[in-house]
Amino acid sequence: MNSNLISRLSFLCFFFISTLPWRMAFSQEKLWEKDLRDVLYNVSWIEQSNDGVIIAAGDKGLAGVDNYSGEIRWHNPELKAVNRNSFYLVEGLPVFHVQYQPLAGKTRSLLIESSSGKILFDSKDEQMEIGKYSILPQISGILFEAKQASQNKLLLFDYAKGEVKWMSDQGASPGLVKSVVNKAKNLTGFLAFPPVVIDNTKLLVAEDKKVSLLDASQGKVLWSQEFKDKLKAVVYSPVGQRIYAGVKNRLQIMESATGQDITDSKMKLGGELITVFPNSDNKIVVVDAASFNILDPATNQFIWKKSVEVDGLYDVIEVDNHYYAVGSEEKSSVIAKVDKNSERIWKAKLDGYAYYVQPIATGVFYLSSEKSNILQYETGDKIWKKDIKFSAIPAVNVDDKSQEVVFFEGEKLHKFSLKNGNLEALNESIAFKKTKDAVFQLEIRPSGYFIFANQHLAFVDKGGKLAYTSYYEPVATTEGLTQIAEMGVYATTGVDLDIQGSLESIAALKSLSQGAYRSGGDQSEGSSQSTLIAGLYANNVPVFEVSKKRYFNSREAKDHFYVLSKSETEGNQILRIQKEPGKADKKISLTDKTPSYVVDEVDDVVFVSEKNHLLTAYKMK
Repeated sequence: MNSNLISRLSFLCFFFISTLPWRMAFSQEKLWEKDLRDVLYNVSWIEQSNDGVIIAAGDKGLAGVDNYSGEIRWHNPELKAVNRNSFYLVEGLPVFHVQYQPLAGKTRSLLIESSSGKILFDSKDEQMEIGKYSILPQISGILFEAKQASQNKLLLFDYAKGEVKWMSDQGASPGLVKSVVNKAKNLTGFLAFPPVVIDNTKLLVAEDKKVSLLDASQGKVLWSQEFKDKLKAVVYSPVGQRIYAGVKNRLQIMESATGQDITDSKMKLGGELITVFPNSDNKIVVVDAASFNILDPATNQFIWKKSVEVDGLYDVIEVDNHYYAVGSEEKSSVIAKVDKNSERIWKAKLDGYAYYVQPIATGVFYLSSEKSNILQYETGDKIWKKDIKFSAIPAVNVDDKSQEVVFFEGEKLHKFSLKNGNLEALNESIAFKKTKDAVFQLEIRPSGYFIFANQHLAFVDKGGKLAYTSYYEPVATTEGLTQIAEMGVYATTGVDLDIQGSLESIAALKSLSQGAYRSGGDQSEGSSQSTLIAGLYANNVPVFEVSKKRYFNSREAKDHFYVLSKSETEGNQILRIQKEPGKADKKISLTDKTPSYVVDEVDDVVFVSEKNHLLTAYKMK
C-alpha cells in the first residue's frame, strides 16, 4: 500500500477518534421517527397540547400523535389544512380550539379533546367564530365569546362534564370577533370587562355600552341595560347586591336583581370618570380626572365630605388602608399619599410623565419618561440617591434568597435590595448585536443572571462580571414567545407617549406589590415561568392537572435555552445552550430552512417536523 495513503488513513482515524468525545457530547438520542405522509400527506404545522400530545395539521386532516411513542392516537380526515393562527390551548385543560374552512361551506369553530380527538363543540355551518374566553371556577365553566354573522354570542363550556352547557344570544355585533392568536395567545372578544359570577347562579357581563345579567344555568338574559356612551368601569358589590357602572362624568348605581337605576340625582363627580374599584373594606373607590372619593355601598353616599384633588389624576392604588394617587402631565407628575380619612400625608413631585407606578416592599416604585426611583412609604422621599432612567419597561426578576430585585434595560443591569432599598449598578455595558425589536427577559440563576431574547443570550455573574453575550442568526423571521406591551397614554392624558416592554416584565413588576413574589420553586430549576402548575378544578376535585406549563418554539427550559439558528459551515440547526457558560451541548441538524418544532420542557424532548411529512422526537438528556 502506498505510504502516503497509509499516512492519510492513519490521520483520518486519529482525527475521528480524537474528536469522538466532542461528537458524542453533541449527540442526542432519537426516541422515535414517524412518517406522516400516508396519514396527513403534507404536514403544515405542529403544536403540543397541555397533556403532551402532538397536534399535527396536514392536507389530509388533523391528527394527534403520542409524544412518547410516535403512534397516531387519533386522526380526523375531515379537518384538512387547518389554519395554525386559529389554534390555541384552553388553559389548564387537555382541550384546544381550531377553525376549519371547508372547500364548500362556512368556517367552523371547534373545541377538541387533545387526547382522543373527540369534538366537544362544533359550530358546523353556522359561520361562528370563537374569540377570547374566561375561566369561571365557581360554576366549573369556561365562558367563550363568539360572533355569528352579525350577532354576539356567549358559550358556556362545562369543563367538569366536558360539554357545552348553553349558548346565549347577546344581540347585534357592531364589530368583529376574530380567533386570531397573537404571540401570547390572546384573543379578541366583545366583553369589555371580566365576567362576574354572582351567588353561583347569575352571571354579570358588560360590553362597551351594555350591561347584562344572565341566568348561569341556562344563559337566559334576565335584564339588559344599554348606555349612550362607552363604559369606563363596571363593579359588583355584594354589599347591597348592587352594580356600579361608570360612564363619562357619571356613576350609575343599579339593583343587580332588576337592573333598575337607583342613583342619587345629587351625586356629582369632579370630572370625567377614570375608574371604579372595591377597596379592602368592601367600599367603592371612585376616581375621576380631577379627584377621588370613597363610596359606602350600604348607603350609596360618599364617605369623605370633600373629594381629594390631584392634578392630572389617572390612577389610585390602595396599600395598607392608604391610597397613592398618581397624576401626570407631559413634563411632570405627582404621587400623593392619602389616608383612609382623606388626609394628605405627603405629595412628591416628579420629573417627566410617570407611566408606571407600583407599590413594592420598600416603597412606591415608579418609571417616568425622565427618571425612575422608589419613594419611601412614610415620607415620600426618594430611596435611591441617584435616579435611573429606563427607555422601556425593563426586564425584571427577583432573587428570593438575597431579597433583591434585578433590572436589565438599555445595556445596563441594576439590582436593589428589598430589605434596605439600596441600588447598585452591576454592569452598564452589556452590548448585543441587532437588538431592533428584541424584547429581553431576565432569569435569576444560582451563580448570576441570565438575560435573553429569542436570538440573544447573555450571562452576568453575581459580582457583575459579564461572562458572554451571544447572537444566533435566525433561520428566517421568527415569532417570539414574548408579547410586546405598548402602553399608549395619549387618549386619556393628551401625552403622546408609547412605552414598550414584555408582558412578563410588567407581570413581574406587579407581583412585587408589598413584597409578594410568586416563586416557582428551586431557582436551579429555572425561572418561575417554567414551573407553574396548570389545572382546573370542579368542587375542589381536579379535572385536569399538569406538572408544568408547556411553552413552544425558542424558549428557556431549566438549565438550557433552545434556539433555532443557521450557520455558514453547519447549516440550520436547533441548539441547546447551557445558560451559564453559554456553550451549546446538544444540537439537531436540520434539512429544512423553516422547520416546525416544539420544545417539551417537561420531558426534555424536542419534536421536529421536516420535509413536510417526517416527525422526529429527540431526547435531549
